[in-house]
This record gives sequence, C-alpha cells and structure tokens, in this order.
Amino acid sequence: MTLSDALGEAGEAVVRARTVLNMAGIWIDKVNAMAGAGAGRKITGTKGVHLMVRLPEECRGRAVMGTNRENEHLYCLPWNDLHYFGPTETLYEGDIDGIRPLDEDIDWLIGEVNHLMPGLGFRRGDVLFAWAGVRPLTYDPALPKGARRREIHDLAKDGMPGVLAMTAGPIMTHRSAGRELTDAVAARIKPSGSAQAISYDARSFPENQNSPPLSDDYKEIKLADLRHAAAHEHVTGLIDLLHRRVNTGWTATMAHTAARKAAEEAAKELGWDQARIDQEVKRYHDYLMQQHRVGEGGLYDGRRAVLGEGN
Repeated sequence: MTLSDALGEAGEAVVRARTVLNMAGIWIDKVNAMAGAGAGRKITGTKGVHLMVRLPEECRGRAVMGTNRENEHLYCLPWNDLHYFGPTETLYEGDIDGIRPLDEDIDWLIGEVNHLMPGLGFRRGDVLFAWAGVRPLTYDPALPKGARRREIHDLAKDGMPGVLAMTAGPIMTHRSAGRELTDAVAARIKPSGSAQAISYDARSFPENQNSPPLSDDYKEIKLADLRHAAAHEHVTGLIDLLHRRVNTGWTATMAHTAARKAAEEAAKELGWDQARIDQEVKRYHDYLMQQHRVGEGGLYDGRRAVLGEGN
C-alpha cells in the first residue's frame, strides 16, 4: 500500500515509527510546533543572497575569495561559463515561506563586491538573476546570527520521545549530515539489513545527440532529455522539470523564453492539454520573477533574448 492509498479521500493517515527525523531546515520550529508539545526554539535563520553574472572570457573557471566590510566571507565562484557573487549574511526573521532576493540585498551585495574588487565596476545591469535562501543555523542566545555548529537534538525532553532534529545542516553538507543521522538512528534501532556501499554516481540521460536543443544558449539539454525526464522522473510541473530534473533553469536566461517550448515537449509525456500548458508557462514566469527577479522589469527582461535563446 502506498501513502496515497493510505490517505484516501480523508487526506490524513496515521504512520507509526520508532524514530522520526525532523529535517525540515528553517521550518524545524514550525514542524515541532505542529506537535503541540511546546518544544523550545532550535533555529536561527540568516539570509543568503547570490547574484549571477557573466564576466569576461579570461575570467572563466577562476574564483576569488575574500571578506566583506563586516568581516564575513565573500566570494566569486564559476558556474559553467558564468560566475556568481555572494553571499549576504543577514539575520532573517520574516516569513520563511516568502524568502526573496530584495532590492536592498542586491544593492548591498553589489556595493561589497565593488569594495573588494573596485576595478570590476560592477553594476546592477550586470546581474543576470539572483536567488535567496535562509540557513537553518543552530539557535544560541549568545550568537545573534546563530551558531554554525551542527547539532542533533533529541526532542524527548521537549515532549516528543523518539524524535530527532538536526540544525545547521544545510543542503551543501547533506552527505556528512546523512552519515551523522544514520549513526544516531543506528544507535537506537539495529539495522535490519547488511551494510551496503552507497553510489553517488549521477544518472545521465540516454544519448540523443540528434535531438535539437531546447535553448541555443545552453545546447547540452535536448528536447529528448525533457521528454525522458517527464516520462521517468516523476515531474510535477514545469518549474520542477527545468530547475530540478534538467539544468536549463540555471542558465543565463533561466529558460525564460524557452518555457513554452519546454512545456509543449513535456506535455507529450505528461498528457497536458493546452490549458495546462498555458498554466505551467505562466506559473514558471511568475516563479522566475518572484524567486530570481527575471522577467519584464526584472534584472533580466525575458522579452530580450539577448543570448539568442530559442523561443
């Protein structure tokens, strides 16, 4: 029986387990509150914003590390033929479901980059897109911006026996975090099977060199790749397809003007009608504007296919 079968029409199910892991990141306190057990605060969030740019060809593949004027780290790292600057380090106490790169974040970061590298002449018009996230740091009343020490919290003392939560475990450290949690669970529950080697090999798409690319500015992703992902990787929508199943959503134009072509290709496998295609394209454009400031009037105006992206 699948979880969806168990839920049925009621939309609820009772699942029993000897150990539960709360790995909700910045939502950990919100999830704990849903249990109604009065768990204390575990999370302090700091907002990190990054800006994607295209630097001169001679900079390709090169990185710069330094500090901002608050003595916090600041870097410029390569991403394919682009670079990104970041991050900001600001205490975040706003809506954790509405995290966005704001004008003040972008302007502050541009100012810090120019202070570190004054010869660059970095301007707002150089920014292709931005993104923002909040780090799930460990709450410590002595540290206003939280502690970066990773902790596994046993929530039994908070009225939730058998529940563990991890703080300061962002996605970039997921492998080491996973090993720590595996050890913590194994100390409570004896594994039922024998240990096996974990493969971290990435799955590649089938060879489809004759398939045309989705976008002229990033030819590695073929239309056949979109169809394959739609057919085999449980795609939930166009945002999911372009940003999580293929890499097109993280190119210079974020596939803004190629969104309709992508939706039409996915529709062949997902059974979307014209109304659903239109809905997915609109939802994708809205997402780019809200989360990355890409679209009409944004950092990158999607009406101007300046890099020759396909329509």
